[in-house]
Amino acid sequence: MSHDGYLKHAEEVMFRGSGNVSYDAKRYQFVLTNKRIVLLGPLDSRRDEIVTVKLSRLHDVRYNESGLSRERGDLQIETEDLRMDLYGPAEETKEAYEHVRQLV
Repeated sequence: MSHDGYLKHAEEVMFRGSGNVSYDAKRYQFVLTNKRIVLLGPLDSRRDEIVTVKLSRLHDVRYNESGLSRERGDLQIETEDLRMDLYGPAEETKEAYEHVRQLV
């Protein structure tokens, strides 16, 4: 699966996850650029799909760990008109959260 060309002019990748973040019952690769959050996937499909949120639209970002040994990370991203609930391995999800917090 190719997502060539998803970066826009003057956009740089700040963080790229391994591809274990789930959103809307699909697995995506989490990519953070200096301008957007980009979800590339779904990874278990032959169809390319890109979900994006501009960093300038973010109102709130939250992180929580769950599971018996806190192995699952929950990342909640809110804009004025959208709430995204992402989850995945705690280590990767927490790292994504920390990178987003640095840019917001």
